[in-house]
Amino acid sequence: MKNQTAEVSIAKYSKSILLLILVIGMLLRLVWFFNGRSLWYDEACLATDIVRCDFYELLKPLVSGQSAPIPFLIITKQLFLILGHNDLVFRVFPLFSSLLSLLLFYRYCSFESNDILRIIPFGLLSLSYRAIYYGGEFKPYGVDLLVTIILLNLYNEIRRPADMGIARKTGVILAVLLCVWFSYPSIFVIFAIIIALIFDFNRMGMDLKSIVRHNSLGLIIIFGAVSFITEYMLVLRSTASKSIYLDFWDPMFLKMPFSLISVKQDTYLIYFLVQYPFQFMKILAVVFLIVFLIGLIAVLRTKKSEFIVFVLPIIFAGFASVLHKYGFGDRLMLFATPLICLLIGNGFQFVTDIISHKIIIKPSVIVLIALFCVLSAGMKSLDYIISPPVISNMRPLLEKVKPVIGNGEFVFVHGSSLPEYRFYSSVDPGLLFENVVLDENNPEEGIGIHLFNQIPPGGSCWLVLSKMGMPPYTEKENQVRFLGDITQRVEVPGSVAWQIKRR
Repeated sequence: MKNQTAEVSIAKYSKSILLLILVIGMLLRLVWFFNGRSLWYDEACLATDIVRCDFYELLKPLVSGQSAPIPFLIITKQLFLILGHNDLVFRVFPLFSSLLSLLLFYRYCSFESNDILRIIPFGLLSLSYRAIYYGGEFKPYGVDLLVTIILLNLYNEIRRPADMGIARKTGVILAVLLCVWFSYPSIFVIFAIIIALIFDFNRMGMDLKSIVRHNSLGLIIIFGAVSFITEYMLVLRSTASKSIYLDFWDPMFLKMPFSLISVKQDTYLIYFLVQYPFQFMKILAVVFLIVFLIGLIAVLRTKKSEFIVFVLPIIFAGFASVLHKYGFGDRLMLFATPLICLLIGNGFQFVTDIISHKIIIKPSVIVLIALFCVLSAGMKSLDYIISPPVISNMRPLLEKVKPVIGNGEFVFVHGSSLPEYRFYSSVDPGLLFENVVLDENNPEEGIGIHLFNQIPPGGSCWLVLSKMGMPPYTEKENQVRFLGDITQRVEVPGSVAWQIKRR
């Protein structure tokens, strides 16, 4: 009786709480989108491909070495042609994806009968630091997250015993096809959903023939497989085999547990899976990891179909990671964030149910537990929005430094700023330097002496670089002072230009 009273009390406030979280999540994304920062290294590489390539060239592996789903590139190209080269144009589609993710996840969570299972998962996703960040960055990872949520909603549609009708079946098949093309990791979620549907229909007493026919599941399997194979042959095969990708993502590959080092790396990646989307403090991240694992057990015990849908995509990604085909961590696993949020919600609900059988829990305490989880996720996001770190801000730097460059002075663009310079000088010829030397070295390398050999003793030049390059400014300054004197500085948050007089 007391538990029922608690649930009724929470229910009065849960809808209002969810709507408030929805509004806050949308506002945070809009504030981040209109932050005014210029494109940074990775974004500039991808944007340069959009500017320089025609639609046919976007179907091939990109010249910059970046990778993104073909529809993501084509939509952005069309937006660029219609709206022009403003930085925000390249981030419009990620923002749209992020806002739509919130609305669709709100819809998905609203079907939950338990209020904690509504508030905690939705709140965690709405205020997730990484979900907000990739809602305002020109990269496809926010679209991966959207596709996962779309597939979760489609699963609820297809699993119903009633026949959906021809129109809805056609819509579901088209939606699955689009999901495959819009998101590389969607295949992990689709395979998991297919297995869950077979499990569901088998429990309804259907034989294999009926299962394949019901709600066009067989067509979904066939078209989904054909689409993925086509996409793999066109794009993924060449990308997955490049040594530069394999080397970059090597720390994010799960290892077979044959050594202590491998076990340590795998343990960290599992911890990082929960910590990364929210950027929790270490102690809080460990607590949420434990709750996440409890959620796995709770869902396995009570909701076997959901266990398949929530957990198998993560397991499939793990297998791909062991095979060095997909990184199990960082932004590549952002697609799993809705699944992680749902498992954490189930974990907290399981713990709350156990405690409520031992002691009396007031409704207000349960609400506070849910809100604490949500606010824990939002702390980093709010801090990031208030004081965003800037790793590169090349556009305003180029605008400031261009007027102060003397006649005949060379400008050396360091590798850390090269993609940004190429992009901004291509869309705005006024930012193009007359005498420029482009440093093609790795952006993490220092200042190359070969650049200064082109300047006669006593002559001067300008060096342009950004914070994202390593080693940091202090080491770069030391390298520069070994070769000459810094006589003038032009700085903006994230980027700097130094006038250097050679000895």
